[in-house]
Amino acid sequence: EWERDILLYNEEAGDKEFDIEDEGTEANDLTNHLQSGGNIYLVTDGGAIEPNRGSFGWVIASSDKVLWTGGGYTRGYPIESHRAEGYGRLGGTLFLYHRLRFLGITTCKNKGMNFCDNTAIVKAVMHEWDPWYKPGATTSPNWDVIAQIHQIQKKLNETINITNCQHAKSHQDKDK
Repeated sequence: EWERDILLYNEEAGDKEFDIEDEGTEANDLTNHLQSGGNIYLVTDGGAIEPNRGSFGWVIASSDKVLWTGGGYTRGYPIESHRAEGYGRLGGTLFLYHRLRFLGITTCKNKGMNFCDNTAIVKAVMHEWDPWYKPGATTSPNWDVIAQIHQIQKKLNETINITNCQHAKSHQDKDK
């Protein structure tokens, strides 16, 4: 049920205004792109109005075209930026995992890259992490999201490695 809630709002980008460059695109959609190889970019974000409202979004793209977009509401309490950003990462990886399963794709030649503007999420998803590593870990308000990201990422990595997560600087204007 929680997966359905996270995957409720997503859509294929197709030939909408998201296209970066139409000429030279070899894969017209995510399915073709996953079957033909090439870079896959997962870009995630989230935001919160503390303590109880948050949203997240993600984009899956090739080198020259946005293929799918998704997003939704961040659940839990308290909701803050770290949780919302985690939902973005979780939503994108969860969508990609289920898409591969639906298509019956068990091996991808694609190189996966993830970009996120939250350094704590980047650090959390880059490490081999045991969600039970210390007794107090499960009392963290965002432990459930981070633990679930690692569970889905572990399953997803059997088909495509998308653990290479990089920090994308943003919020440059927050002090102005």
